[in-house]
Amino acid sequence: MNQGIYKSAPAPKKPLPWLVSAVATAERSLGVGILAFSCDELPSHFDLRGTSQSLSGLRRDYLEERIRDKFGRQPFAYDDLYDMADMHMATLFTDRKSPPSSVGPFGRHRVTQPVEHAVIILESTRYDARDEQAACYRLEVEDIVPAPDVSIQRNSIRHELGHLGLRCVANAYFTRKHDELSADHAMTGQAATLPCSPTEAQYSHDWRLLSNMASSVKEFELPYYNSLSLRRPSHSPQDAYTEIAATLELKEALRAQVTGQPSPLASIKSIYKEPRRYVDAALYGHEGHQLRQFYEKDMPPTRAMALALATQSVTHSGFALAATEELAHHIKPAAQRRIRLDLVASN
Repeated sequence: MNQGIYKSAPAPKKPLPWLVSAVATAERSLGVGILAFSCDELPSHFDLRGTSQSLSGLRRDYLEERIRDKFGRQPFAYDDLYDMADMHMATLFTDRKSPPSSVGPFGRHRVTQPVEHAVIILESTRYDARDEQAACYRLEVEDIVPAPDVSIQRNSIRHELGHLGLRCVANAYFTRKHDELSADHAMTGQAATLPCSPTEAQYSHDWRLLSNMASSVKEFELPYYNSLSLRRPSHSPQDAYTEIAATLELKEALRAQVTGQPSPLASIKSIYKEPRRYVDAALYGHEGHQLRQFYEKDMPPTRAMALALATQSVTHSGFALAATEELAHHIKPAAQRRIRLDLVASN
């Protein structure tokens, strides 16, 4: 988030009433001490008047004071705390985990020490659903359909409480993919401490699907490929590989459709039918290097990509995976709910 957009006037510093209530409920449910507030409550440039401190120093002092007031002590590593003070959205937990069993989204962690304390800083209340989508899709805010009943801050706290829930049990195991899926389940209201309206749930489903189409192909992005799992009651590791492969196949089809450039993985398309082999090739093989170059030229998507998402079904000479067809079925209505076709098409 660009810090410059908050320099024109001081932001309101009052606690969000709904957040106070949500945190109290989550603390009772999870047995964890939680400090959560909007970054609006952090010191801003306007608070530097009359002081010789830097903004970072002022924020660190404020954050440490809030933590000591809440928990009676400072249980976090100072380096982590100092990094957090400079962020506009951040989360810090006191849990400890074993190193992952392997690289990639399926390496398993074990919780060696359950979380006891958590700090969650949410986005500014000036940042709304239109800002979030415009930044992701590289469109103007005016190109995005207003979503006045959606709160990015409420979505974020649901998501972070989903992460927190996995870290409350000693010796629990989870992968990065499972971690993000659990958080997304909470964000869409399927496991949420904070109630989620149907409007907010629909927005979260659409956001996850469209943001996945907009993201680059990099290992750290793959755990977020959850759009199908969010629509199903259960999943397995094999389902997760299939979901990642299907998301990559659909991303390639959309990219090729807009640019006219064939996917570099077209020559090995047969391994789509073996999702684990495909995911390994896309991440670590020579084809994976070509695939990343294929995306990084014009990613995030151009206006042409946004228009293609919202106005036409994905044309392709047969997807290798049925899961890809299922994802493609959801793309067009999601984009039409979120993108102003009249404005995008006219520019």
